[in-house]
Amino acid sequence: MIVLVSGAIAFFVLHRVVSAGPLRAPLVKRCGEPVFLRLFGLASLLCLIWLTIGYWLASGDAPPLRWTSRPQGWVMWALQFASVFLITGGALVRNPGTAGMTDSVSEPDIARGMLRVTRHPFLWGVGIMAITHILTRPDDPTLIYFGTLAILALTGTVSIDRKRRLRLGDAWIAFEQKTSNIPFAAILTARQTLRPREIGLTPFGVSVGLFLVVAVLHWLLSPLVT
Repeated sequence: MIVLVSGAIAFFVLHRVVSAGPLRAPLVKRCGEPVFLRLFGLASLLCLIWLTIGYWLASGDAPPLRWTSRPQGWVMWALQFASVFLITGGALVRNPGTAGMTDSVSEPDIARGMLRVTRHPFLWGVGIMAITHILTRPDDPTLIYFGTLAILALTGTVSIDRKRRLRLGDAWIAFEQKTSNIPFAAILTARQTLRPREIGLTPFGVSVGLFLVVAVLHWLLSPLVT
């Protein structure tokens, strides 16, 4: 459990103190934004591996569940596919909220496709995926591992909005007014319309493929963590 907890702390500090906190500005000033982003990406990957190894080690003793009631299986599968779809769509779309794409905020048709649903599709996908895992298997290692991911992902949407608002000013505010943080909020309040054709078949097809691969991996690896 020590490896898991220390990995969770390192992952959290990296994202909230280094990337979104007071250390970012002096580090960017010292090494430049491109170098900072590359180093941050590498550090994030290493911390995620650390966190994952800790989760695997802590789950080996079949820790007790904090509660036993769980949602219906089909609900969990639907939420998991939705999370994969959001993650895939977020990874494939041009988004001014993504590092290196901030200049796209001035494009007249930037709020299209998956961004009509939410301006933070990738992070919402990670958040939903993490919460679904917690609801499915509410033991201490799962609460720590996926709780860390859920908190960072969902609070990350607010953090990005704040940073982009300060950096891009009126351009980001205009983008915010045409989109929503919470999925479907802009559509439900008539600020956007859902246009599935803009999302396209590619993200859907990739999502189906990834979902099937992940489902098979869960089935193969589950004996190792139960």
